[in-house]
Amino acid sequence: MRFETKVAILFAVLSFSLISVAVWLRMQNAQQELRKSDSQVQGTADYSLYPSITNIAPNIAVVDQLYRYDMVIVDADSAPINIRVKMLEGPAWLNIDKFTLSGVPSFPQSEASKVVLEVSDGEHVIYSTFYIVIMLPDENE
Repeated sequence: MRFETKVAILFAVLSFSLISVAVWLRMQNAQQELRKSDSQVQGTADYSLYPSITNIAPNIAVVDQLYRYDMVIVDADSAPINIRVKMLEGPAWLNIDKFTLSGVPSFPQSEASKVVLEVSDGEHVIYSTFYIVIMLPDENE
């Protein structure tokens, strides 16, 4: 078998593996959010008044390239100026500025990095957890 064919097969297997991991991570994020929302439903609280992140964070970051997640946050009873987002857990290269997470990873990791955000409108608080896989850049680009 030619070297180029071996490389193509290896690339296909690695690509499929990374896509599978990304899909699995998205499913884990969604299941965790469902478990949190199920555990928060107690009494007669009106959870429509809680802040909510309405978009999904990118779960892949590339070494030496900017990772950026612009959160879309809605809250029925608070103005955007009253909403605060705090990163409780996350990799050292990731920074938060108002509703944007960004940073440049400098090395790949064998495991996904966990990110935990706290979103508050001053009265209500929610937590959002997701994972980021750090990959090497594609050599063909």
